[in-house]
Amino acid sequence: MTINHYLLQVAQGELAIAQVLGDGKLWQRAMEKMRVAMGIPRYKRGGCNGMD
Repeated sequence: MTINHYLLQVAQGELAIAQVLGDGKLWQRAMEKMRVAMGIPRYKRGGCNGMD
């Protein structure tokens, strides 16, 4: 798994802004960008911990 550190920093900045503004939609978009930057799939197949 490769982490795109630049995209991660951008997403973290957006999260901070969203928290200050109290903007839930901006927060959700920033969290999705963090998942993409970290290479985490949006949904996992299998059991609750993805082991099945």
